[in-house]
Amino acid sequence: MTKESASLSRDIRLEVILKEYLNLAQGNGSKVEKLTNAFIRSIEAGYWRPGDRIPTEISLTEALPLSLGTVQTVLRRLTDEGIIERRRGTGSRIADLSHKGRDVWFLRFLDPNTDQRMGIDVVSFNIAETDQEGPWSLFLKKGSGFIRIDRSFLVAKELRVLGRLYLAAGRFRPLLDYDPTTFGKLHVRHVLQHRFNAPTLSVTQNIRVTPLDDDIASGLGLDHGTVGLEMDVFCRTFRDEPLFYQKFSIPPSRRWINIRSPES
Repeated sequence: MTKESASLSRDIRLEVILKEYLNLAQGNGSKVEKLTNAFIRSIEAGYWRPGDRIPTEISLTEALPLSLGTVQTVLRRLTDEGIIERRRGTGSRIADLSHKGRDVWFLRFLDPNTDQRMGIDVVSFNIAETDQEGPWSLFLKKGSGFIRIDRSFLVAKELRVLGRLYLAAGRFRPLLDYDPTTFGKLHVRHVLQHRFNAPTLSVTQNIRVTPLDDDIASGLGLDHGTVGLEMDVFCRTFRDEPLFYQKFSIPPSRRWINIRSPES
């Protein structure tokens, strides 16, 4: 990239941040909150990639109708949230959050004899749009419907587990056009982070032992009323915004399940 094109890219990014800020200016919230959200929206829209250099505080102040103190506060907040990295002598850059996506996992099955992690394969996959209500609708709070991804996993080539994942259709409807085999090779989290700039940054998990719903029991080849383990997973991204809801249904098994603490 030439110096001229790099400068042009920087100018475009400043224009995008200004546009996002002005769009938010009439709403509620402080100037700091609005500029923080403007930055994050520009990242979500793909104008910034990991490693991109942030304009200097002076450049931002000159481009935006804000004081130097407001700009400095926003950059500190984005640094504290891990969205940008600030290094003495090299300036501020967009942080690489890919390691966070790799670090996030919900459960792992362990061999009862060796405590070694067991392999998991995706054996069936379906994606569709739905208006069905449930815990996901309360969490995602979107009015344009949902994208539902159903997957069947095979643990150690013998134990079947069902996973059902919901996303807001308004933003993630393009997933309907993806090659289904993509989701057999990649984690959904990987696709969301690298195709939609939506990394999974925090997770809350709820677990209960309960009779499995009839459609779940049937899908697992179990009798009506079979008791199993259900895990609800609530995932969030930038600004602690809801990203997706996922439910795992697990039949009775002698295998240990290693469940990751959200703080670990």
